[in-house]
Amino acid sequence: MEEKNTLENRLIPFFNGKCLDEIVPQNVEKYKFERIKKVKPATINRDLACLKHLYNKAIDWDLVEYNPVRKIRFLKEPPGRIRYLTSEEINRLFKNCPEQFKPVVTIALNTGLRKSEIFSLKWKNIDFKNHILIVEHSKNNEKRILPMNSTVYNILHKYPRKDEYIFSIKNSRRLFEKAVEKAEIKNFKFHDLRHTFASYLAMSGCNLKTIQELMGHKDIRMTIRYAHLSNAHLEKAVEKAYKNTGVEVFNY
Repeated sequence: MEEKNTLENRLIPFFNGKCLDEIVPQNVEKYKFERIKKVKPATINRDLACLKHLYNKAIDWDLVEYNPVRKIRFLKEPPGRIRYLTSEEINRLFKNCPEQFKPVVTIALNTGLRKSEIFSLKWKNIDFKNHILIVEHSKNNEKRILPMNSTVYNILHKYPRKDEYIFSIKNSRRLFEKAVEKAEIKNFKFHDLRHTFASYLAMSGCNLKTIQELMGHKDIRMTIRYAHLSNAHLEKAVEKAYKNTGVEVFNY
């Protein structure tokens, strides 16, 4: 859906009148130049990625011989926004969350799934025997298989089965926003529950490659954003190593 919108609303209007084999790198550079006046680098990079993918497919299908985006340099993006909940904020959020919405928030915090992925889950996607859940269509249009921890397993095992979809909750956005407001949590969106999951993985000492796999990041650079949390947590750990142990020989 996102790629369709990119094509229909941005790429086709700009390159209108040109056939695929008529577009050259200079045209793509002009697209970058014009778009940067209106949108952020990340948006332009997503557009370029879509166009590049389109040409790769066209080459596979013998429609064109050359990809004009192949040598185009993507724009440098600022670090992505990372907002995660403290343990105290998590407790406040649950205290103010409607009972019907608590399972959704719990699963988000324990799997890192996007909101769309959670509400797309069907009962057939849950393998209770092997403690895994299957995301059939992730953001990258690839199937993802995730392990369920005991919290997720117990929630889903007890949850009533009313439909093929696990969750059918109306006004979910409003329910979440109201809970955040009542909990007096600032600058927090549903997607930040995903950041919270990744952040706590990093702070627990989980290696970046494992975090990348659990989050479904195609590019390790998306995962590296959480590295500093791991380092900070380790620094705090070594500071506390001998606190209140009775060791008094380190007097420097």
